[in-house]
Amino acid sequence: MRAVAVVLAALLCSGCFVFEELDKGYEIMEAHSPKTKPAEEPEPTAQARAGPDPRTQWWRTATTLEPRSADGDDPLVSCRLGGGTRFTRRSDCISRGGSVAD
Repeated sequence: MRAVAVVLAALLCSGCFVFEELDKGYEIMEAHSPKTKPAEEPEPTAQARAGPDPRTQWWRTATTLEPRSADGDDPLVSCRLGGGTRFTRRSDCISRGGSVAD
């Protein structure tokens, strides 16, 4: 008799409420989601139409935090970095947090 009562209780409480909660959550999400197209983008400013700022062009191709000197005083060194040794320019080694091996 107890087994029948346990089986009946398990069938009645099988978790149908989970699907109801998921449906309610979906309805709430639909109510708060945007249904219109996003607003048009504003007219570009004169500076944006003129092109990128030449002062910021260096960042597009930068591989180090320090620009290399014009006189070439940036020798290749062995750099201890991250448990290994790499051969890089001295400025690259320092900017990455490595130590120059002698």
